Amino acid sequence: MKLNLSKLILSALIATAPVTMVACSDDDDSPPGDGDGDETDTNGDGDDTDTNGDGDDTDTNGDGDDTETNGDGDGGNGGTSGSGDGDGDDTAGDGDGDGDTDTEDTGEPEPPPECEYEAEGLFCMDDCAAAGGPGDRVKDAAVGAFLESKTWMDGWTNWSRDSSDVTEARPVPSTPNDCNFDGTNADECTWLSEDIADDLTLTADKVWGLIGPVHVLDGVTLTIEPGTVIKGDAFTKGSLIVTRGAKIDAEGTADEPIVFTSLAANGDKAKGQWGGLIVLGKASNWKGGNVQIEGLADDPLNKYGADAVTDGSTDDDDSGTLKYVRIEFGGVEFATDQEINGLTLGSVGSETDISYIQVNTTLDDGIEWFGGTVDVDHIVVNNAGDDMVDIDQGYRGTIDTFFGRQVVPSTSDPNGFEWDSDKSAGDAGVGLLPATDVTFQNGTMCGTGKLGKPNYGMVLRENITGSIDNLAFMGFDIGIDTRDDFLVAGSDDPKVEITNSASWYQIDGVALDTADNDSGFDEAAWFDDESTNVNLDE
Repeated sequence: MKLNLSKLILSALIATAPVTMVACSDDDDSPPGDGDGDETDTNGDGDDTDTNGDGDDTDTNGDGDDTETNGDGDGGNGGTSGSGDGDGDDTAGDGDGDGDTDTEDTGEPEPPPECEYEAEGLFCMDDCAAAGGPGDRVKDAAVGAFLESKTWMDGWTNWSRDSSDVTEARPVPSTPNDCNFDGTNADECTWLSEDIADDLTLTADKVWGLIGPVHVLDGVTLTIEPGTVIKGDAFTKGSLIVTRGAKIDAEGTADEPIVFTSLAANGDKAKGQWGGLIVLGKASNWKGGNVQIEGLADDPLNKYGADAVTDGSTDDDDSGTLKYVRIEFGGVEFATDQEINGLTLGSVGSETDISYIQVNTTLDDGIEWFGGTVDVDHIVVNNAGDDMVDIDQGYRGTIDTFFGRQVVPSTSDPNGFEWDSDKSAGDAGVGLLPATDVTFQNGTMCGTGKLGKPNYGMVLRENITGSIDNLAFMGFDIGIDTRDDFLVAGSDDPKVEITNSASWYQIDGVALDTADNDSGFDEAAWFDDESTNVNLDE
């Protein structure tokens, strides 16, 4: 996909083109609604049934001498919009016949404020930061996550920073936090406090609570019905961990997403009120096998990875399905500077299916990969405390169709992307293998503007490889920062390419090197030298 420069030009022409009004003829061949008076007419002036006319017929918005529900019907042409008293002087509004041009309250939402980037086929901060999710200009942009579909986020996402919408369509338990610890409302809520050793289905007819870390054990499948709500406890750091060899079958729908959320009441929800969803697999990473996942206690159940660094025999590992799943208000701090991410993927294999996932308002990263080979698509990260997408330890896969925005970050260095591999072999080497190799395509990312931290749209470092195509990113302090060895050994060629992408409204530009930590690599030139990229901060 190449950046649609023709759309950028066309949008500018449309914005400045005059509007021509064309009058319809008034002959007997006019279709219904043209108002020539001799047929059923939905917007006419004749002697027929007329819902918006001025004739001698039944008229719901006219001024004639007929039965009229929105006028006084004493003849003439008493208002093209309004109550219409029939003296023909009103152009819109209350139709009181005093000759004024009245402003009609149509009930339509206010139009968005003017945007200086709209003529470029892009959007502004207000469009991306709208309380109800990104606005129309974001979805109509000539680059980014919505070229194939403008509606893929509709129905299943939540943009609130303190509430969830799940209680409206669910049984309302008798207690404010939905679940009694003593189990007295078991018909409304069932607590999960022990590891799951046998196949289990979580049904949508009740709330399910998580007390402490709950593991799905090797050989077990946890099935979750569409529309099911799972709520984690903050005090015990309630979390769900799918261990190596286990599977989760959580397949919601756009109308009935599966929701992981906190126990707090609507209006009181916030970051860090429970743990998160953690999936651990057997695919390879450069740290080896039996690697301890961050954020949890050192325990054999909390390990991920194959038995050898380069053992590819389990790269097609299958941990199940996650589809139309929302994970919100999580990220409880397990220990100092060790938070659980919204969704953690530890060496998850390529046979796992992950799509239509939202992480909303979490304390740490939205989604973090530790090695593995699973592809993901249609991902939303709203209001992550740290990075939207954090990738490390040799993840190799594709991320397709992504929307992310920062609202109120929690950490000192929140970024859009933070992608790492390994630099232990020094700048001249490639680091431990397998190296992180990401194929990213079709994304939109918005920062918050000046944070003074600073925050970057992308931090790319430590011998990563890959490609980025069709990315719209704006509103960060700085667009791109590369670090460590970013070049192919012995050449001037970078290990990552970026194409068909647009950068604008970065406070300090698409790139700003305050320290030489990438052997003098010029990020701005790297971005600008690709003819399909657009940089509006030059």
